[in-house]
Amino acid sequence: MAKINTKAPVMFKPNKALNLLITELFYPTILIYPMRTLPRRDFLTSAAGLAGLGLLSSFDFAKSKPLLSFSTIGCPKWSFETIVEFAAKNGYDGIEIRGIQGQLDLSKCAEFNSPESIARSRKMVEDKGLRIVDLGSSAAMHLLDPVKRK
Repeated sequence: MAKINTKAPVMFKPNKALNLLITELFYPTILIYPMRTLPRRDFLTSAAGLAGLGLLSSFDFAKSKPLLSFSTIGCPKWSFETIVEFAAKNGYDGIEIRGIQGQLDLSKCAEFNSPESIARSRKMVEDKGLRIVDLGSSAAMHLLDPVKRK
């Protein structure tokens, strides 16, 4: 006996046919629907969506190779120069800057505290053929003391 999926979320309210298509593609249960007519507009929208999915396979995704990167959270005592040198010497493509020398607030680091220092840091990274792939951040919203929280 087939299982009826009655808990599938509504993906797109304005387009029931596309919602049905997405639900059938991404939910592994067998869906049973009563016989019903499908308005021409909904059919055309669904068909266009299927055609769009077919076009995706024709793109060459190999051109956008993932960047081999590492996070500076793993080297909390290193200077920025050491981080950049390590990445270049060990074949990395990018760096996620999470903190430098124990400082997680990048605006307090000399390498990122002014537009000029940011430009110098960026040039240092680019000169080694690297990219900054992410800037990590923190939020401490669990503090009850208003002074500390601010």
